[in-house]
Amino acid sequence: MMKMQRSLVGLISMAVLLGGVVGASASAKVTYVRVKPELTRLAVYPKVPKTAHQVKLGHKRQLSAYQVYQVVQRRHGSGGEYVQLKGHGWLKQNKTAKLTHVKSNGTLAIIKQQAARGTLTAKTTVKKLTVSVNGPQATQKVMQHKTLTAAKAKAAHLKVTQAAQTDFGQYYYAQGKSGIHGWIKATTVNLSITLPADADTVITTPKPVAVAAAPTVGITAPISVVTPTTPVTTPTKPANQTSSSSQSNQSSVATSTTSSSTTSSKTPVVTKPATAITSGPLTEAQAMAKINALITQNHIMGTLLVTNDGPAGVKVMNYGDANVTKKIPNSTNQPYPLASLEKALTGAVVQHLINEGKLTMTTSLSQYYPQVPFAKDITIRELLDHTSGIRMGEPIPTPPLTNESDQVAFTISHLTSTDQHIWNYSNANFTLLAGIIGKVTGKSYMSNLQSDVLTPLGMQHTFLYNQIPSNLTNPLSYTDNNGQSQPNNISTDLLSSELGCGNVYASVGDYYTFINSLFTGKLDGQAGFQQLSDGQQIKYSGGVYYRAGNTVRIGGADNGFRSYYFGTNNGKVAVVLFANQGNWKGADTVAEQIQDIVSQSEKF
Repeated sequence: MMKMQRSLVGLISMAVLLGGVVGASASAKVTYVRVKPELTRLAVYPKVPKTAHQVKLGHKRQLSAYQVYQVVQRRHGSGGEYVQLKGHGWLKQNKTAKLTHVKSNGTLAIIKQQAARGTLTAKTTVKKLTVSVNGPQATQKVMQHKTLTAAKAKAAHLKVTQAAQTDFGQYYYAQGKSGIHGWIKATTVNLSITLPADADTVITTPKPVAVAAAPTVGITAPISVVTPTTPVTTPTKPANQTSSSSQSNQSSVATSTTSSSTTSSKTPVVTKPATAITSGPLTEAQAMAKINALITQNHIMGTLLVTNDGPAGVKVMNYGDANVTKKIPNSTNQPYPLASLEKALTGAVVQHLINEGKLTMTTSLSQYYPQVPFAKDITIRELLDHTSGIRMGEPIPTPPLTNESDQVAFTISHLTSTDQHIWNYSNANFTLLAGIIGKVTGKSYMSNLQSDVLTPLGMQHTFLYNQIPSNLTNPLSYTDNNGQSQPNNISTDLLSSELGCGNVYASVGDYYTFINSLFTGKLDGQAGFQQLSDGQQIKYSGGVYYRAGNTVRIGGADNGFRSYYFGTNNGKVAVVLFANQGNWKGADTVAEQIQDIVSQSEKF
């Protein structure tokens, strides 16, 4: 027995000599963080503060938000968790963001790099640009930088050839006159891009489409019947043309409306041909013919709104049936499920509360839902941008959830909080935001949406999924099966769980009214919109994907429905396609093609 004990002691001693204290391997994994970009001067401590008085004694220091810091150790102190940064001391953990793509030498890895093209100019608020000669910031041990004034950058005619993504965001590699070259942070510049000729398009063969005006509600402008000049190659029986209109005192979007029956044959092939070059702007008739051909050949049913002149140029077309069996056609004011397009509505309500001083972008989730793991390190900004580290699938509750507190509780019980603050799309972020809206105001999410958005903008065709008036058509969704429309199952159980992220229905006109009002500052003010959109950096912010060329995209899918918004970030050019039949990728491509057609057309 004594011999065994001596052997055990010897083994423990050897372990201490070779690896330190037994169990030290638990901290062997090196972790890295950055200082959160919105912070400048931070309180840094020589040791972890244990009292509120010691917290006040921290030394204010300037730490770069574009440097990688190695975490030596973590400890609990007064007011929360603290991290010790190598060579810098201790600071509160919630002042940092974890980095996940770091090389073994402590420099950032490039997550994705691809060819790009365009011309760069400094944003109007940026006086100087930092050009990193030997790579995006923090990707090399020793960085080589140059500084350009906005005027010099403009004179250099900087041309982009590459785009790269790191944990610090997106960067462009640009070259210009006088030998200027290097990587520039995307958030500091405007990029004008011409899409390459091999962009995804759908090959279509134009088919005849019979077009007739449909009855409308809430129209303030005269109705005009659009007659596309699509070449007729196969005889079809045209729909009887009718025209009628009515007016509503509270409508906020003037529209021209058409209704189309579609014919289908064979599923189109998605490929990458060169885009046709036109010698000049398309006429309205030519544009409508192209649009109708795309819709027809891709077997899409639904409602489409287009404009290239803001609210004054709005036109709405209806395709196919809301209920095939009962032959009820899709109609202009018919509400469709917004799916993920609802997230922009939630973001707008959050910004309204920020404008009122009831929330900030740095407000911590722990103030409202401390039971979520790492809640103290999750901010409103991160929830809005899907960078909270929260992950969650789409579990379906049984029975359906009947109130908002149950909806939030269901989400919290099914989410995973990873403390990985990188972009990852999750409905849970916006359900938590909807819950926060309720806690801050003492009113339901839908009550806030009504008072902050729907009523001020006169949006009369937007409803909770189970509160659609009986006098409005509630569409079914379908899948095309060799020219036959097969109905899909619609799970109201799933919809009952999608608070703030996908349980609201709206008409195309209402949704355009909302987006146009948001982008033009009518809803939350221009300063509010800039804050919500995070300066319209090329990324996802507040429910919207901001893209190069001053364009935006939002897409949603739920229960077989497809919803898309494409357009410019000033609301001038817009495509709103709500489809109750259509392939996800195909309809997405078609919606973007329609944006290109509308952009190339004369004013409607």
